[in-house]
Amino acid sequence: MKFYFSEEHKQQKLNHIYLEEDDLLLEGEILEGEGKNYTITGIATVEGERYHDFQVEFELIQLPKEASIEAIMDEDWEWYDFVY
Repeated sequence: MKFYFSEEHKQQKLNHIYLEEDDLLLEGEILEGEGKNYTITGIATVEGERYHDFQVEFELIQLPKEASIEAIMDEDWEWYDFVY
């Protein structure tokens, strides 16, 4: 499935993911995947530099309650990695 973060999602900051371990802020634009495996594509800010079309792949600890951006983003991640 492919989801696009709407203006409402962006106002609610549902598309903002801060990865503290890597000091990276990702502003998601697209969320793709199914089950527990997803990829977010967006703009990453690292040490003041912005990178477009940045991708983070991740796996959820448990399945989301439904197939929606809100439900997926509400779940905790088991792991994540950068896609190059």
